[in-house]
Amino acid sequence: MILMSVIIVVGINCLLGYSLVRCFFEDAFKKIEPISRWVLIYLLGQLLGSMTYWIWLLVGLHAYGTWILLDVLVIGSLLLAARRHHMSSVMPTLSASSLNPQQVVTWLLMGVLSLLMVWCLKWHVAKMPYGAWDAAAMWNFRVSYIALPYEQWTNIFKSTSPHPDYPLMHSISAARFCALTGAWQPAVTAWFGVGHAIAVLLLLVGTVMQRVGIWIAILGAMLLCASDIWWEYTTWQYADITLSTYMFACVVLICHWFFRIDSDRHALLYAAMLLLGTCAWTKNEGWPWVFGVGLLILLCVCFKSFPNQSRLLLQSAGCLALVLWMPLSVHLMSGQTNDMVKGVVSDGLFDRLMDAQRLEMIASFYWLYLNALYPWGIALLLLGVCLLSRYSRQASRSCVGWLVLLLFLGQLSVYLLTFLMTYHDLKWHLHTAGDRLFNQIWPLWILGTCLLAGCEKSASTQDNPNAALQTAELD
Repeated sequence: MILMSVIIVVGINCLLGYSLVRCFFEDAFKKIEPISRWVLIYLLGQLLGSMTYWIWLLVGLHAYGTWILLDVLVIGSLLLAARRHHMSSVMPTLSASSLNPQQVVTWLLMGVLSLLMVWCLKWHVAKMPYGAWDAAAMWNFRVSYIALPYEQWTNIFKSTSPHPDYPLMHSISAARFCALTGAWQPAVTAWFGVGHAIAVLLLLVGTVMQRVGIWIAILGAMLLCASDIWWEYTTWQYADITLSTYMFACVVLICHWFFRIDSDRHALLYAAMLLLGTCAWTKNEGWPWVFGVGLLILLCVCFKSFPNQSRLLLQSAGCLALVLWMPLSVHLMSGQTNDMVKGVVSDGLFDRLMDAQRLEMIASFYWLYLNALYPWGIALLLLGVCLLSRYSRQASRSCVGWLVLLLFLGQLSVYLLTFLMTYHDLKWHLHTAGDRLFNQIWPLWILGTCLLAGCEKSASTQDNPNAALQTAELD
């Protein structure tokens, strides 16, 4: 029953994402590498499914199974709108392009790596079926009651749920898996996180392979797989891995938007704005990411000459607002503020910011943590290969790799500033949250260094994923 529930919900999420992309983003999405494309489609479908599920809960209807009717209605409406929109022309398809032998071998290798990781992680799932302490208390507890009738779940949410200000994307998406079985199944929520970790791996490989070549993509995948603590966190059932997945997917779409020169490129920006809003819908740490990336997009649009500039800004803001109303509604229901806001308004903030010992403690924690948990020897080797490869070639360079690293450093700076401002005991706060926060952005560092490993192809080759891949192999 559990396996059937997972298969049904994954299928529905894919259909939701497919219908959304088919209606609004099809021409832009079909130029993305096929595996990455379908991962993005699934994530958009999961967002759309959580949105319909949240509306279903807010109107007070019972959630067990009935949400499928709304999803089917949404899928049918979007596909009908897409059909009417393309009535006068030949409908383009999202079917995958033919794969060359190098791509086939690469994806087979990634499939073997994914199965190996799943096989290794099943012992962690068996040891902690309810997740680590924080996950069991703050996210999985919600999965167990969120599908109850309206009066019951809202009462539990407001009165007994720890940190009711935490957004509900992770819990609602897992609850949709469990709703078909009629009860909360810990195994479902455990493997929910594993699926997101594999999604990051596939997006990393597909994006780097299309942009700069196959061998760098394999090297980046090996670095991610060697980060054992990142994979271990996937079975602890925190929302951090879910947040990391959506942050990564948002950056991937922004990278594709920067690379393109065709007229339909802005559809990728609109999809990226939907995924950007999902970061705030997943966890409070997503809010500074929303403001930072949103400001970056605003500056880019304002300082570059785009046709219909005001329309582009308005539609981008509309896509972002379409998602942000959900986490805002949770904050209004709970009536609480998160720890970051409390740290800003609490007494003694200036003294904490100017305390050199606090800064030294934070730096020491991360130095010991990174030395103990991350393969920095491999990471430094990768960075060296990136720089040597990049500057030993006489070709045009792209700033997108540096942009990704800038986003990584920007979000890391926000986390370090949060620890400086926190009114909690600093040592306790670092040991309970410091490693999880770094795990959220670790894949971005790998993506940025991999994009710097080779020369970006000409804009014309980006319109055809296979052409870009073939050109990358010749360099």
